Amino acid sequence: VSLIILSIGLLGLGLLQASSLRSSFSANQRTVATNLAYQMTDMMRANANIAFRYAYIDLGDAAAQNDTTCNRTPSTGDLVTDDSNGWMCQLRRELPGADADVQYTPGAAGAAGTATVTITWDDTRWIAGSPRTSFQLGTPIRQLYCSTPPPRWHLP
Repeated sequence: VSLIILSIGLLGLGLLQASSLRSSFSANQRTVATNLAYQMTDMMRANANIAFRYAYIDLGDAAAQNDTTCNRTPSTGDLVTDDSNGWMCQLRRELPGADADVQYTPGAAGAAGTATVTITWDDTRWIAGSPRTSFQLGTPIRQLYCSTPPPRWHLP
């Protein structure tokens, strides 16, 4: 009798461990997607005057990037293209098979625009046929227009 109770307890412990692993893996993927979305919006914020250009790059399926294109130094000479290519490679490495969509909606004159990054990935490792998981981040981007150039600093 005690052997049956012990085996049922050990079976329950094994199922609890499997459930914990499943949840941990899923939480890790969500964390990666969150960090990648914030990274893209930070790049757009850092380049606020050309943030709209990030939305015109077709991120689509990051699987289009391969080991050859991901292991080279950014060399196009275009900041937005180099940023986006590096970001797609990171997306490909961290979330295989993920899709990404970057949108930028300009604001009215003098108002902030809105950047929206959506990352969708397959979290069906454990549950076959479940829908793809998606994370969306929206943030305001205020363009910085200067009518005069910044002052030059001269060191003595």
